[in-house]
Amino acid sequence: MPVHPPCGIGLDFGTSNSSVALFDGRHVVGVDFTRAEGTVVPTALYLRRVRGVPAVGQQAIDSYLIDNENRVVELSRESLGELDLFTGEGTFTFQIHALADKDMPGRLFRSLKRWLGNPGVDTLQVFETRYRLVALITPILQYLGAGVGLREEESLYLGRPVRFDGEDLVARQRLAEAARHAGLPRVSFYPEPVAAAVSFLHSRKDRPGGVYLCFDFGGGTLDLCVLKTTGDSFEILATHGVPLGGDLIDQLIYRRKVFPELGEGCPLSDRKIDGSRLIYRFTLMDYEYELLNWQLAYKLNRPNMLAPLVRYIQRGGEPARKFRRLHAVIRHNLSYAVLRAVERAKIELTSQPQTAIRLPEIELAVPISRSEFEALLTDVLDDIEQCVHAVLQCAGVPADAVTAVVCTGGSSRIPAVRACLARTLDKPVIEHEAFTGVAAGLAIAHYCGYASPLDSGVAAPATRPGARKTTHVSNLPDWEILQRGGSRPFSVGPGRGK
Repeated sequence: MPVHPPCGIGLDFGTSNSSVALFDGRHVVGVDFTRAEGTVVPTALYLRRVRGVPAVGQQAIDSYLIDNENRVVELSRESLGELDLFTGEGTFTFQIHALADKDMPGRLFRSLKRWLGNPGVDTLQVFETRYRLVALITPILQYLGAGVGLREEESLYLGRPVRFDGEDLVARQRLAEAARHAGLPRVSFYPEPVAAAVSFLHSRKDRPGGVYLCFDFGGGTLDLCVLKTTGDSFEILATHGVPLGGDLIDQLIYRRKVFPELGEGCPLSDRKIDGSRLIYRFTLMDYEYELLNWQLAYKLNRPNMLAPLVRYIQRGGEPARKFRRLHAVIRHNLSYAVLRAVERAKIELTSQPQTAIRLPEIELAVPISRSEFEALLTDVLDDIEQCVHAVLQCAGVPADAVTAVVCTGGSSRIPAVRACLARTLDKPVIEHEAFTGVAAGLAIAHYCGYASPLDSGVAAPATRPGARKTTHVSNLPDWEILQRGGSRPFSVGPGRGK
């Protein structure tokens, strides 16, 4: 008989949202944080220019929005020092300057997980201080760990994608270091889609034997695993992961639906050449990168970027209204607010046929229907279909042998994604705890001592299939996931459940 810890602890550090769960051998409980967050915490960090305690989660987002309300961005020249250039004619000294937003009250960080595997992003300049990426992730993990009240001698399972975006080893080393600094020294990584599968299997008391495809589609990555259940055990046949998620979909909607309302395509001038009338139209090509990567959007407040917009506004007409809107997005640093409006509309389209992308501050109200949204997702759905076929091929499982698809992660709730899975496999598509299923599975796997199948040579696309890991579950009692507001087998709140 295995020796179980007193309580299994699972921490799902997600790109967009994070959660923590506990498992005592009978019940899984999601850890509650603030009233605004519940059991799902936005993965966000806010650092104010005036040093203080960093804000994490929903408080970070609220603080950023409040501090920037009605603020006009003003960039000023800032000296970066001198640069000496040595030539055959002597030494020339240059003064190096940059444009900086010296009145910026604070910096908000989202989707930090996506940077973990990028070896080129080791430190980030935040006002006058350079912070290591690890140091920015540490406060978020501290906040999540404080919700459990973890003691130093205790361990936990920390979720990880099958493949981090970028270099996997670099990402794991950085996340492990951040966990140590956060007071979580005894951390073991466990694959997120496998954790979701564990949670699903334990929630189905009458589960039939069969082959399941677990589809974990979140904010930053798409992770899949194929597992086979037989009697009292399950076997992970293959795993797969790609850097595709809700963040990319939000940017796609922003580009296709909002850009035209910011002047994209507006006629600027026309002329006749060889009898043909050519119309020159405005393009956001020079603005696109900063607008879509909203943390950098304040850098657009440069004369060479704003002056053309002012000229176009002065011309009047319908294009002037759109250019005025773009000018406001830049001057008031509203690109993050636009992306939040896009995300809200995307979520609304999961349950209704049409909605609008609304941001009253710039008089933005862009209608979007579910059919329009689905048309934008053509390439994304093609990528999903390819990933499904790749992981099934790697597992040696034909599509008609799959019993069902188990979905988790917020992006998996998009109807077009569900339809794509149903069309690809012609099998039932089951939703399982979209935002908390991974944390629940991590807690169960931790309690049961399940080893990570990625450490056991489980097959993955682009690799040769290796040994497969079989896990027995017959020695566990039945359990249930308790909904918020229901009875709880032990106290969970700001402190540790007992």
